[in-house]
Amino acid sequence: MWRQRNAGASMPVAPRIEPKAGKGGNSMKVSNHANKRSQQRGIPKDYIDLILEYGTPVRRQGDTLEYRLHKKDRDRLVKHLKQLINSIDRCTNKAVLVDSDMKEIVTVYNLM
Repeated sequence: MWRQRNAGASMPVAPRIEPKAGKGGNSMKVSNHANKRSQQRGIPKDYIDLILEYGTPVRRQGDTLEYRLHKKDRDRLVKHLKQLINSIDRCTNKAVLVDSDMKEIVTVYNLM
C-alpha cells in the first residue's frame, strides 16, 4: 500500500499478512456446542481466532467451511513476525514528525 503525499512523492507502508478469513478480530457467534468442545479439547478462544485469521479454508458438507492452520501457514506467519521484530528493532531511536491533521509526514530523523 502506498500513501500519496504530493504528485511524484509516495511512501511505502509496512507490508502486512492479511487475515484470510477477513474477520480482523473474530466477532462470530460461538455455538454452545463449540464452547463445550473447545473447553473439553483445550482449544482457547485466542487459538480459534488465530486459526480463523491465518488458516486455510476447506469447503465441507452442509455449506460449511473448516479452517485449518497448516505447517506452511504457521511457517509463513512466523517468518513474517520475525521480520517484523527485526524491523521494530531497527526503528528504535527513530522518529517521524507529522502535521496536526495527520495528513502529511513533515520529516523523519534519528533520536539522540
